[in-house]
Amino acid sequence: PSWRGYRLVGPSLADPRLQNSLILLVVHLCGQVWFRWELSIAQILICWLTCGAIEVAQGMRRDRTIAWPAGALLTGNGIALLLRANGTVHGDWWSLHGWYYFFGISLAALVIKRYVRFQGRHIFNPSNIVLVLGFLALGTRRINPQDFWFGPRSLGLLITLVVLIVGGSAVTARLGLRTMAISFYVTFAASLGVLAATGHAMAARWSFGPAEGMVFWKTIVSSPEVFIFAFFMITDPKTTPTGRVGRAVFGTGIGLTSALLMAPQGTEFAAKVGFLSGLVIWNAAWPLLLHRWFPAPGAADDDLATWLRQLAGRRAGAPRRAPVLRTALLAAAVPVAAAAMVLAGIPARPDPAAADVAARRPTIELPQQDLPPVTQTEAFRTIQATITDDDAHGILVQALEDLEIERRAIRAGDANLASTGAAGARLEDVTTQISGGAAVETLDAKVEVIDAEIDLLRANPKAVPQLVLRTHVREPGTDDAVQATFVLALFGDQYLISAFGT
Repeated sequence: PSWRGYRLVGPSLADPRLQNSLILLVVHLCGQVWFRWELSIAQILICWLTCGAIEVAQGMRRDRTIAWPAGALLTGNGIALLLRANGTVHGDWWSLHGWYYFFGISLAALVIKRYVRFQGRHIFNPSNIVLVLGFLALGTRRINPQDFWFGPRSLGLLITLVVLIVGGSAVTARLGLRTMAISFYVTFAASLGVLAATGHAMAARWSFGPAEGMVFWKTIVSSPEVFIFAFFMITDPKTTPTGRVGRAVFGTGIGLTSALLMAPQGTEFAAKVGFLSGLVIWNAAWPLLLHRWFPAPGAADDDLATWLRQLAGRRAGAPRRAPVLRTALLAAAVPVAAAAMVLAGIPARPDPAAADVAARRPTIELPQQDLPPVTQTEAFRTIQATITDDDAHGILVQALEDLEIERRAIRAGDANLASTGAAGARLEDVTTQISGGAAVETLDAKVEVIDAEIDLLRANPKAVPQLVLRTHVREPGTDDAVQATFVLALFGDQYLISAFGT
């Protein structure tokens, strides 16, 4: 069909790009219904319309064709899925807040897609590179990536994971790219497992304490965002190798590189930029250099098992020592990669002093009293951790113990003891009093607790939350109740007072 001299090409359900877009549309729906995404319909449409309009215009100019912009819509989908403008509120469906970020980043994606090429081929996945550049240029005060943690277990999370894994596997298998996605995921998960075993810690707004160890590992490797990256971003046929060996190596390399770039990062924002940057690096390195080291697509040795045997030197006529040496070098690659992960993660290890708090903390015997139940606010639905009634009771008890530790430390002039009950600004104030400075505001730890509530406090919607304990207490010898508010910091399994007021 045609219209005014322009050939018309509509969408086709057989087009894998349209299939991918439909899969990601389901993820968008789940994000709005179950995960309370801070993303408006208007912001999504800006990404789609910007990318789609530019691609349609290019087609009209290039060959007088008005074609369904399947590739551009997929690019816009990827940007909208991962980009968040600070200040956007869930439920404000038609908000244009930060529209210029979505428009500018989408525009940049199509410019890169059109003009940044090598020997006629695309170099970068457009949505991937513009997100990385956007996060680096604009910073966390303006925009942020979607959280790794989508939300608690729910029907929506199950639907999202099933759609991504089943749909992504089907489409990539049809395109011959599933091996790449699997090799990425296995390598990435194994690399992060090594990192988690070292005690890696990452600050995130869905955790009021650092996400450490296995909590960190399970959250990342089960994140729908990792499956989006594996099945819908690294597997762009126009920016990836075409040979079977090349694709397996490409996926493995991205998995290791992304994990290495995440390893030294102590915040989720920095970790996310590192995660996405793994693909940028391999997109740039493959056509310029790395493709020369691997079999040509379709060649007789373009088979992973054959290539590995040849790499080990197991060929007729080869010296006997050569296979042994090469096999040893190949075998050493795994421990070398593991060692690199351990070394790269050193900057993001927990403070050893934090782990030492429990060992140095004295045993405190408080007067027996029937403490009231500790209630929780709705804010706890926005974090990953589940706080049980016993956990909440323990938080109240530790806060009272902290007050007694402070009192003993001030009386004994022991700043080291004070550090087992206070942290941050509160510890500085207590230490100042020990040195002869102004007295800190405090309470007798033997107070009668009338009621208690825990809440989460954030400096801004994207900030790491702080745990707040609000109580009404009655001091010994008085009839009047006062409100006491504790801001608590988690060190290991101990809650220390970082701020206090009545």
